[in-house]
Amino acid sequence: AEYMGIARRALATSQWDEILPSLHAGTQAAESATRESAFFVLYNLVDFFGESQPEFFLELAPLCLVGLCDGESTLVRLYCARAIAQMSKFASTEEQYVFFRGL
Repeated sequence: AEYMGIARRALATSQWDEILPSLHAGTQAAESATRESAFFVLYNLVDFFGESQPEFFLELAPLCLVGLCDGESTLVRLYCARAIAQMSKFASTEEQYVFFRGL
C-alpha cells in the first residue's frame, strides 16, 4: 500500500526521484508481501507509461530480472514476467531491442 501512495504522488507531480529508490528497496525486502507490493506497482507503472516513456524501462528492467529469480513468491515472478513482456512491446530503439532480446 505504501508503494501505491508513492506512485500516485509521483504520477500526479512527475517527481520520479522518490519512486525509484522506494521501489528498489521494496523489491529487495525480506518479506515477500513487501516485494509483491513493490513489483505490482512496478508492473502497473510499465502498463501506465506504455509508449510514452520507454527509456524509463531500462531503469526498471534490472529490478524485474532480480524478481524473476525470487525463490519464495510466485506473484513476484509473475509481476516481473508481465512487466518485462510489456516493456519489450514498447521497445523503440536499437539499444532497447538488444536489451530485451537478451532476456
